[in-house]
Amino acid sequence: MLLSEAAGVERTYLCRLFQRMMGLLPYRFRTHLQVARARKLLPAGADCTEVTYALGFCDQSHLTRCFKELTGTTPGAYASVCGTSSRNEWRTAPAAA
Repeated sequence: MLLSEAAGVERTYLCRLFQRMMGLLPYRFRTHLQVARARKLLPAGADCTEVTYALGFCDQSHLTRCFKELTGTTPGAYASVCGTSSRNEWRTAPAAA
């Protein structure tokens, strides 16, 4: 059952209401939550592949795109700057300032 069905409203109405209240569409809000969780897991030494699938991204490039869009750096560079390097190292350079 969809959330909109459970609430008894149209899906588009629920999306507009969510955006008005939260400032983001529901799927973008979910992406922000996923990246926030990745920012906690990566410095703790979590494997990049495990983080990717545990957080619901379809592949590492999807995580990398979303992570870089929101943080300005790649997950591998973020983990390196935070003092640890993931076991499944990504060969990417930090974003230019």
